[in-house]
Amino acid sequence: MKDMMIILYYQFKRSGKLKQQFKELAKVLNATVYAFPKVHGTRFINHVKKGLTNLLNNWPVLKECLEKGIESGDFKGTQAKLQGILRKLMNVKFLASCAAIKTLLDQIACLTLAFEQGDLHFLDLPCLIESTLNSIDSILSKTCSQFLENCHITVENEMLKWKLAVAGDKKKKVENQASCTLEISMNYMKYVEGAADKVVSMMPPMIESVRKCIQTRFKLGETMEEVFRAMTWLDPANWCDTDEEVRMMNLLYERFKVPLHRAGFSVVPLKMVINCHFAVWKHVFEQTIGGISQQGAIKIISNNPTSENNFSVSNLQFIYVNT
Repeated sequence: MKDMMIILYYQFKRSGKLKQQFKELAKVLNATVYAFPKVHGTRFINHVKKGLTNLLNNWPVLKECLEKGIESGDFKGTQAKLQGILRKLMNVKFLASCAAIKTLLDQIACLTLAFEQGDLHFLDLPCLIESTLNSIDSILSKTCSQFLENCHITVENEMLKWKLAVAGDKKKKVENQASCTLEISMNYMKYVEGAADKVVSMMPPMIESVRKCIQTRFKLGETMEEVFRAMTWLDPANWCDTDEEVRMMNLLYERFKVPLHRAGFSVVPLKMVINCHFAVWKHVFEQTIGGISQQGAIKIISNNPTSENNFSVSNLQFIYVNT
């Protein structure tokens, strides 16, 4: 599958004639088609997912384009490669396999996208991993026809039907797009009895492989779960004067000692900040003003709009002086 997408990427990149005929045929059929992106040399799953999504969308137009080009002898230099691609496009089992893999990639896309964006919060990671593992398990209950339907392909009366956006439609949501239907008769394609069962049977080992990869990559286990729980301490709002907090701080420091040391981090100033925080809390906020605790007085003031405004002005002046 990936080899085929790589070949298509280079064929369309090098052959302006093939690209032009492909676009012209799509225009005649009034269907929207997409470029074949580069899917190799990348560590992100979403790039592969995009390539597979475009391939499944372009499938009927690409098949027709290659058939016409090979018959007319327009691509003699690359005819052998194009014939190999056409044989795969004519294989119903290969089509269903691509749809099944696309369904799996859809489920793990959210996890990989979080890393692509680069703004992942450490507390979001356990939830994302758990959600991804649960979603890939749900694939085990799907049928071959559901894999195809996930890619807007249906099977009716020995016909494969693609629902595609009409040419020129700019709406992003599929439900809002004006659509057209392209059909391919299964009588003109290679279809083997039991192919659907084979596609479904290949998913359990594939899902188990993905599950193990995720668990290994993130070193999931009791130790890592404890580290994630300890990370709640990184938020000063969770600080309190207990031995447990000190243990959590030491756990995180020991876990990430090497990168922290290389970054010039020292745990000593951090402990001083925490001790100072505890001292302020104990000796200031436990005092009283007119019989009202300092903590209660702050809560009363914080509910007063005028006081809030005064504190905001004071805070700005404080920042200005310090800068």
